[in-house]
Amino acid sequence: LQECAVTGRGYTYSQLVDRIARWGGMLTKLGIEKGDVVAVMMHNYPEYPIVILGATAIGAVVSTVNVSYTPGEVHGQLEDCGATLVVGDTLTEKTLAQAITLCKTPSVVVINGPSSASGALDLQQIIEDTSVPFADPLEVFKEDVAVMPYSSGTTGKSKGVLISHHATISSMHIAANPNFFWGSETTDCNQESILCYLPFYHAYGLVPIMMVWLQMGAKLVCVPWFDPNTFVRDISQHKVKYLHMVPTILNFLNHSPTVTPEAMASVKAVMCSAAPTAPPAAATFKDRLGGNIFFQESFGMTEAGLVCNTAKGRERLGSCGHLLPHLSAKVIDTVTGEELPPNQDGEICFKSPAVAPSELEGLILQHPNVVEVGVVGVPDDRLGEVPRAYVVTSAPTTQTEIKEFVEPKLALFKRLAGGVIFINEIPKTATGKLLRKELRKMALTASCAHDTKEKSLDETPIKEDKL
Repeated sequence: LQECAVTGRGYTYSQLVDRIARWGGMLTKLGIEKGDVVAVMMHNYPEYPIVILGATAIGAVVSTVNVSYTPGEVHGQLEDCGATLVVGDTLTEKTLAQAITLCKTPSVVVINGPSSASGALDLQQIIEDTSVPFADPLEVFKEDVAVMPYSSGTTGKSKGVLISHHATISSMHIAANPNFFWGSETTDCNQESILCYLPFYHAYGLVPIMMVWLQMGAKLVCVPWFDPNTFVRDISQHKVKYLHMVPTILNFLNHSPTVTPEAMASVKAVMCSAAPTAPPAAATFKDRLGGNIFFQESFGMTEAGLVCNTAKGRERLGSCGHLLPHLSAKVIDTVTGEELPPNQDGEICFKSPAVAPSELEGLILQHPNVVEVGVVGVPDDRLGEVPRAYVVTSAPTTQTEIKEFVEPKLALFKRLAGGVIFINEIPKTATGKLLRKELRKMALTASCAHDTKEKSLDETPIKEDKL
């Protein structure tokens, strides 16, 4: 079950599945196709997962919008992500309306509830309308982009982050690793309740909270906005065992008279993230609750997901914990770039931003001579991995022509630094699905056979049946 702590509106998991399929069907009816962007500017209502999962089920990309944005900021994101449909609620519709008037391309507007806007559709009517057909099953590949949240913009302009279906699911499983995760899957005898007050538009609220706890079958108590007068009451009423927090909420609770061991008796563990937690603040909170809770601190990024978390039984206030399973990281010297041994000061090194192969393939296919294309990452001494395109053409074409066609439309890190290789046929399955792993094998064989850097200087088409 999901329910709203403010309106009381809720859905069982069975109802959730039906409404996700119905919302996907309506999007298809409205002309939304695979790769189209659906922007969502909603507070934490129970319909939020329906909007997200119904859109991604038909191959659309969801871009989440900060509900506190001004019309100008919303306009900037809508233009940047290229949204063709926008979902809001009664609290954000005025801002959305002002933002949309500034956009070059009109968007279909759907509001979660009755709207005064002319032509706006009512989300709740759509998902309750049994005449709306369910969405037909659509093949979505793991490399396809699922969501496009925007970074917080702490070092510059907020940027859209392309996160694939594979990356989203991987992040969910990593976050729910039993050595770090305090929740449990729903059974006939037990169902966890989780208080969802941290915004779903933020990467922290979207994956480690909304998606992971849905995966667990938990009861999601959706809180559209933080209310200090009801926060502790909601924790007690729903017997919340595992509490997600950010440092500002921690500081509030440390000064709130409503926080007592009795009122918070259900809480067994806390995860604090999104900003560094001061050890004295964490210690104060533990003391106020009688010292019997486990305090987790974690580190993550919109681009990378959850990276570090405190393992069970390894509490250490002031530390963001251990590297999570299936991830690798290194600390480097900021001057030399050399990897540092333990107990040395440096910076965590991240690989270059992830490049969605489907995005590059879509652009390259727009070239009039390109018939088929497959993009894979190839090893690079300096950058770790760079994109390479394997291309089938209908007429003689050079690598330079392909690059000059696509690169003006790409950020620097997405450019084809691995080169363009012309082949006679793209490897595919019997059903026509691209075999990306075969292209990777071809790339590795080529790098062993000859110097690909010298080869990339050749301006003549390279025809290779097998590498």
